[in-house]
Amino acid sequence: MDAKDVMDAASCWPGELVVNHLEALDHCPVTREEVRALAQDGGVADRVWVPEDGQCRRYKVSLAAIG
Repeated sequence: MDAKDVMDAASCWPGELVVNHLEALDHCPVTREEVRALAQDGGVADRVWVPEDGQCRRYKVSLAAIG
């Protein structure tokens, strides 16, 4: 995925997106900062999380919500 693909996904998905594996490989075409800036410019920064190396986040999921 590139930064445009992230924005396309954000426009189709109302929930939070976790964008990871950036800068993990030599051929990654986009940096964390580029994704964060594009998310900010696109008004979805509150739903796009780009973790730093080693960062974790826990989510509570209701099985009823999964359906």
